[in-house]
Amino acid sequence: MSKAIVVVDFGGSRTDVYTGHRIETFPRTFRSSSREELLAFLRSVVPADTSLVVLVFPAPLVRQNGGWLLSPMSTKFDYLTGPISAIEADFGRVLGCRTLFMQDGHVASWGAIAVGDVKPGETAFVTMVGSSPSGGLVYRGQPVEGPFTSQFSHLTLDPNGPPCPGKQHRGCVKMFLGANVLSDRAVELGLPKDLQEVTRLGKRGDKGALAFYASAGERLAHALSQVANPIPLDTIVLGGGIACGAGELLLRPLREAFTRGHYMDANLAAAIDLRLTKSANLVIEGARYLAEQVLSGRAAPPFRSAFQAFASGFRHFTATQDEYFELLEWALEPIGPERAAKLLPVLRRLLMLVYRDYHAAQGGNPPDHHLFVLRHIMTIAAGEDYSDAELRQAAAIAMLHDVSNVEKITKGMVAELRQIDPRAADALEVRRKSNRTLHMREGSSKAQRILLELNESLGEPAFSAEDIEAICDVIRIHDNPSVDIPIPGLNRLAVAFREADRLWMVTIRGVRVDLIRKGKNSDDRVLFRKQLEDNLKRYREERALYPDCEGPFTIEGMFFRTAAGALLLRELLNEIDTELGIGANGNPRP
Repeated sequence: MSKAIVVVDFGGSRTDVYTGHRIETFPRTFRSSSREELLAFLRSVVPADTSLVVLVFPAPLVRQNGGWLLSPMSTKFDYLTGPISAIEADFGRVLGCRTLFMQDGHVASWGAIAVGDVKPGETAFVTMVGSSPSGGLVYRGQPVEGPFTSQFSHLTLDPNGPPCPGKQHRGCVKMFLGANVLSDRAVELGLPKDLQEVTRLGKRGDKGALAFYASAGERLAHALSQVANPIPLDTIVLGGGIACGAGELLLRPLREAFTRGHYMDANLAAAIDLRLTKSANLVIEGARYLAEQVLSGRAAPPFRSAFQAFASGFRHFTATQDEYFELLEWALEPIGPERAAKLLPVLRRLLMLVYRDYHAAQGGNPPDHHLFVLRHIMTIAAGEDYSDAELRQAAAIAMLHDVSNVEKITKGMVAELRQIDPRAADALEVRRKSNRTLHMREGSSKAQRILLELNESLGEPAFSAEDIEAICDVIRIHDNPSVDIPIPGLNRLAVAFREADRLWMVTIRGVRVDLIRKGKNSDDRVLFRKQLEDNLKRYREERALYPDCEGPFTIEGMFFRTAAGALLLRELLNEIDTELGIGANGNPRP
């Protein structure tokens, strides 16, 4: 393997560390430790030449406000709070390499694909029977990421059964099939507490051990039927220490109970291929496989919001309206939940009105550009203490600034033509400037009509006449520097918006769009770095439009005039370094 990958699987009773050649086991779980203890352990096991560390947690993940968190309902690893993307970045800085969080059930489903347990196009449920049963769903060959990772262990088998510690339910899968419960059950039957010893007895034909696994198979059949009844499965894959250790001792009674017809239609059950995994460790296998896909650029990291997934480089924007709404929620996150809650209903309605316009106008920038820019201006607004009115106006500008469908001609196109035919290039430059002016003028008029329509559709003036005038004034000049006219420093909203709009050029998605527009391979890291350098050069060229009296400028040699915009530029460049390991060679960090 050309790039070193480390996988750390925090299991229910131990921690496994894969370093490329072997798996080392540590008798600690870190569930109730601290961030400092966890990082100290990771520093001790992660080699210095590591490119990517994958941390696999048994705690559920929940999608909230467009991002992913370790579930607040879980008592495991409760010292890791906040968005997973922020924790990953924090750990990456400490460890000196890229870090990804994954969930055990989900990553096991990737493992089943990697080793061929799940065939292309199949729908399958992959379950790990170990310390606490977990599961992951594969739908038509692709692992599923829902708003909450699999909670297979908490499916109810008996509402009058034993209570689940720390939960509000009784009789769940974990309380019948968790490793500790099975060990206690073995002792009740006069068998050893160690399940490996029970397995050895079973393989020698011990009746008590056979009865123990028959009982476990019955319970597991009941649990799996609750998944298989509503979901048309082709395959169920069993992994985990208990299932793999027991093998046919568990699989034989499981098949008999599953196909008997007590829990689901016997014919449907018989059509499902119920099998043991081919892998000795599905979680490590899946994490390693997915890490290789991420490093090579063939897959986006798991558990990214829709915003982050597009930022990580989806080639074409084909989002549904619901996915736009998720992007919208993420874009508003910088201003905090209270202010976002006030804006969200109005902006959702505005998004519905411009949904078609985004796609009609994507010859210039793709539709998601508006929502990236919205997040940027919200970040700047939060840092510059915008009033509610300014915040409302800034949000509308971001969502409406590029709705005019006018052909976009870039300076690069003119430069390329100049090498072939200078006179034709002069004519194209006139057309380029004319088109940009028309784009802004028509966009401003269209924005005015859309905002008036929005007010009528809501039955109240969400945007006042003063709001609409301020919004349209900024849209009318927002791209003036592209025709060599500076943005006036006295127009605070226009200054901030120009920064928010241009910061698209240093997002992963924005750089890749520039390459795609030129017909180049957006996965080529050399080309990516060159395009990033060119985009930063354009920031410096734009600064040349302004006399010093239009400052102060917050980054030497660049056009930024807000502190928040300068800080966001640094964050976006760091994100490129973290995600892709690419810096702007020859351009020191501002």
